Order: sequence, then C-alpha cells, then structure tokens
Amino acid sequence: MKFPWTFLKGKWILIGHEAWARDIISIYLALLASINKKVYIASSRSWRVELLDILKENVVNKAELGNIYIVEGIEAWNTGPEEYVILIDPSILPSPHEVYNAFVSISPEGANAASVKHLYSWRKAYLKRLHGSEFTIKVRNTSLRITINLNYIGLSQPIEGTYREALRMLRQGTVDYGVLSIKDALDIITYGMKIKRSNARNILSELIKRGYVTISNGHLIVR
Repeated sequence: MKFPWTFLKGKWILIGHEAWARDIISIYLALLASINKKVYIASSRSWRVELLDILKENVVNKAELGNIYIVEGIEAWNTGPEEYVILIDPSILPSPHEVYNAFVSISPEGANAASVKHLYSWRKAYLKRLHGSEFTIKVRNTSLRITINLNYIGLSQPIEGTYREALRMLRQGTVDYGVLSIKDALDIITYGMKIKRSNARNILSELIKRGYVTISNGHLIVR
C-alpha cells in the first residue's frame, strides 16, 4: 500500500540520520509534485540526479521530468502556489512566510537543525531506521512503519506467520502482566506456541531486529 503522503500541501521538514532515505523520499515527492507543478530542487551537498530517472521508472511513472529543475541555490523564496521547493540539507532555511509549498530534508546535526524548532508553522516528520529498508516516520503523535527503497515507497507489509503470532502474544502479555522482561517474553512465546526455547529466542531476536520489539533497561517495549 502506498504511503498516503500529505507532504505536497504546505511546508514540511523531514529530520533523520539516513541521508539516502531522505533523498529517496525527497525525490519521490518531487516526482509526485511534478505531475502538475514546477519543482525546484536545491542541495548544499553532492546529490545524484539519476535518482530521478530510477524512481520515475520504478515508482512514479506519471511524473513530468520537464517540470523539475535542479538549481544551485534558491535566492528568492517567493514561489507561487503552483510551484514546489525541495531543499536538501540547506545552508539557509527559508522564512515560514516566504514559500507556499516546501519540503526541507535535514539531518539532526545539520547546520540549521537547532533552528528547526523555531519554525512552528512548519510540520515536522521524524524518520528513524528500524532495519534494512524499514523505517518509522513520526508526525506529532502518529507513527507509521514504512518501506523505503528504489522499487517501493509506502506502508510496510504487515509481519506474517509465526512472527505475527508471537507479536500478538507479546502484546497481549503486556496487557495481562504489564511490563515484560526478556525471560517473560521467552516464556510467553515458548509455552504459547509450544516450541523449543531456542526457537522462541530466534523469533524474539527477529522481532527485535525488525523493530517490532525494543529493549530498555532489561524490559521489553512491544510496538
């Protein structure tokens, strides 16, 4: 299922450590916007133009590459409502009142990261890598699990099979017993699924690896 992006309206800032993932999202949005808007892309670091062709062919085949302009820097921010601006790790952030449609991709340690919090009228999304091409993207109190690669950008496929059943049991366990230890989790999976403890350990490890379960101070947080 494709991610229900609402980024094409308004002003957004995407904050995350993984520059390649932010690049893919930025170009995905540029391609979507190019269908009926002019798009200007400015980056303060080296950036690969071939991403446009790759994602157009694999993900957004209705995009109009002729509507996308790669520029050194955007000196004037007074773009109109039918134009779209994408800034990749910019050295200068526009004033909230100087653009209609804008998307800023920035790292948490970027030159302007400290000033991001002052742009209150901009909506902010936080990108966090879970495993491989799996990420969470958090907007306010909403957190969604997404897949980002050169062939697909959207909501992640739900976990299936024994992993799904084990995750269901762990979620129910947190309801029934409260905070779970690693031993509690292994007991729940072992006895609930009637499997060897070594197999339960492998299942739990995979759930942790995929980001469905995290460990904090010896206790499990089940998502």
